[in-house]
Amino acid sequence: MSLTCSLAAGVYGLWRERNCRIFQGKAMGHVQVMKGIADGVRDFLSTRRNVKQSMKNQDLCRQWGLPN
Repeated sequence: MSLTCSLAAGVYGLWRERNCRIFQGKAMGHVQVMKGIADGVRDFLSTRRNVKQSMKNQDLCRQWGLPN
């Protein structure tokens, strides 16, 4: 679930940045794009209530700065 979410957030973040550059002529730096992607994943995962308790998921939560 977390890997799928991360992939989807990455694709969406890059697509959003591409559209912003093409249609608005504005560009964010790569650090800002990555922060937006990480924030999107963190927000999505923090709303999940039925996450299986495993070492892998606990490690992911720690890496993304989420409470276990």
